[in-house]
Amino acid sequence: MKRTKKQFIPYNEYQDRPFGLKWGTAFAMDELTTAIDKNNQFSQKNIKAEELMSPSEIDEALAFAYLKNKPIEIQLNQWDKFGRLTESIRGDFKGECYEDYFVLDNQCYRWEEVRSVKIIEEIKWSHVVRYDNEPNKLATIASQKTEEESRLELLKDEFYQAFFEDELEEH
Repeated sequence: MKRTKKQFIPYNEYQDRPFGLKWGTAFAMDELTTAIDKNNQFSQKNIKAEELMSPSEIDEALAFAYLKNKPIEIQLNQWDKFGRLTESIRGDFKGECYEDYFVLDNQCYRWEEVRSVKIIEEIKWSHVVRYDNEPNKLATIASQKTEEESRLELLKDEFYQAFFEDELEEH
């Protein structure tokens, strides 16, 4: 049996597409819907303005983040072309700051551009409680952990006994 070449032959004046492939655009549908959803999310975002921090508060937050090696999130006093605040910037502060600016992830930010600095408290995966209906349970667990750590430090300081060598050095 001999096969013939598959061709699209217009049988009347109507021509669906000017090329031979009948459904050439059907595979772009996922990309199209993804782009539409992304555009909708961008147009509907509403970033809440954080409370304006003083330069000394910003400096204190940056120093704490540097000393404790914690990631930070800074909100700038910048608005986009639609009049909304720009997205917060997340990064690691490595202690590089000068009179006019500081550096966050190899990007310079002037002190007067910064609206607020927030230290990000990350919770370990082992502290996640599964099958729990309380939405604020993770924050509760994190605060309990810090309370336990402070109690343990007090106990450690209260019951600490110096080694014999340490006592000899003191006398």
